[in-house]
Amino acid sequence: MTRTPTVLYLDSETTQLDLYERTAALEPEWFEPSVTADSAEARARVESDGADCLVTAQRLGSTTGLSVARSLREAGHDLPIVLHSWEVPDAVLTAEAPPIEAVVTKRTLPRGYRYLHRTVEQVIDEPQAPTA
Repeated sequence: MTRTPTVLYLDSETTQLDLYERTAALEPEWFEPSVTADSAEARARVESDGADCLVTAQRLGSTTGLSVARSLREAGHDLPIVLHSWEVPDAVLTAEAPPIEAVVTKRTLPRGYRYLHRTVEQVIDEPQAPTA
């Protein structure tokens, strides 16, 4: 039996975290969800639990999803990171090598969670490039 991947969802909106958990429960064979609204806690969980993927919002109170992604890359973590945001930040569009694998906009709701889960499944299955 194969292990179910753990996906860590980071979002400052608790209603979004609830939706992540509820939609993941509809398809339990897809992912084991882990949720947090705190970016420091997300970094700690990546360090200790070794999540298979991080799905992060862009707006996270005093920080951003891109900042969290950059800090994880700088620390040597190569887990896939998906930005799930209302808008695509200019920094993603203009970066030569953005620290994320995919962007899924929240504007695709309500079907967006199925699309988000398919995107997560794809980035988990793709081999990751080594971090510099």
